[in-house]
Amino acid sequence: MSDTTSMNLRIDKELKKQAETLFSGLGLNMTTAINIFLKQAVREQGIPFAITAHKAYESVSAYKGSAERYGHYAEYVASSLKEADDKVAEGTMKYYTAEEIRLKLEDILNEKI
Repeated sequence: MSDTTSMNLRIDKELKKQAETLFSGLGLNMTTAINIFLKQAVREQGIPFAITAHKAYESVSAYKGSAERYGHYAEYVASSLKEADDKVAEGTMKYYTAEEIRLKLEDILNEKI
C-alpha cells in the first residue's frame, strides 16, 4: 500500500450527507470518491469538469440543446431515464450495477485502465 496522509475539510453538513448517500449508492465511501476526483484532476492537469457561472443544469450540453422541449431539468432527466429504459428493453444499451461501477472506478483509481 502506498504512503498516505490525512486531510481535514470544512464541508456544509447537508452537502456532505447528500454526497455520502450518493457515493454509498455507488458502493464508494467519501475517501475513495475524493481520491478518484484527485487522481482524475492530476491526470487532466485541471478540474475534471467544467466550472461555469451558469446554473447547474445549463452545463449539461444535451439539455442545453433540448431546453425548449422541457420546462424543467427534472423533466429532461425523467425523459432521458425513460429513453434509457427503452434502449435496455431493446437490447441496445446495458445498465450497470453499482458494484460494476465501483469495480470500474477502482480500476481507474488503481491505474489499471
